[in-house]
Amino acid sequence: MKKCFDGGNCGEGGYCDKCLNTKPDFEGFMDEVLEHVFDGGGFDGVELQELASTFGILKTVEMQNPCGEACNCEALVGADSFPLTCYRKTY
Repeated sequence: MKKCFDGGNCGEGGYCDKCLNTKPDFEGFMDEVLEHVFDGGGFDGVELQELASTFGILKTVEMQNPCGEACNCEALVGADSFPLTCYRKTY
């Protein structure tokens, strides 16, 4: 079950109406990033994707196959790794 941007649950079918109609929280995202960095921390790509998803900047999409010739996920993990979770911009 996917987590809503507001902390609830969207269910199996995808995102709820509230999530689909919620604008990404760029300010909240940057506040979290800066707080972490100012405390001496850093982020790797996976952590940034998950954080961006939490603030509605990215959404997860379950892909059964590569999305095309220029599929970044396929280039990173290989064609044999599908199905997998990809991240897509929400804006």
